[in-house]
Amino acid sequence: MKTTDLKYVDMALNPLIGLADDDETVLQYQHLDPNNEDEIKQVIGHTLKPYFAQLDAVSRERVKDSLRYCLFDQNTEFERVFYSNLMPFDAPPEPRQFFVWLWEELFSPEDYHVIDLSEYEPRRKKRRGSERPHSYSQHGVEKES
Repeated sequence: MKTTDLKYVDMALNPLIGLADDDETVLQYQHLDPNNEDEIKQVIGHTLKPYFAQLDAVSRERVKDSLRYCLFDQNTEFERVFYSNLMPFDAPPEPRQFFVWLWEELFSPEDYHVIDLSEYEPRRKKRRGSERPHSYSQHGVEKES
């Protein structure tokens, strides 16, 4: 069974997480066009891909499975996933596109559309400090209620 969790998608973004609070880094990316596939893929290729390559094989596989699952699930809130990580640049108008480009840079030529749901087990957990669990899309990816 492949366990999926948004924390593994976040893991792929780790080198950029929280940098919206770093003025120097924000200035570095201020001219980045979030609609420009080549520019975004260059950032992914130079910043995220080397980090990802250094992860252990189990972590890389979990990132891959979780990202594939999120891209498959029509209810994944990509804007929330992107901005909750305080990235130092804006998401494309359709934030899902950033994650498609991330997939293409990390896993190309493999297709993220190929998915057998019976192989996946979304991780489900309760919110901290609350008895009310997260709500899930029909495919099991976590969503805030």
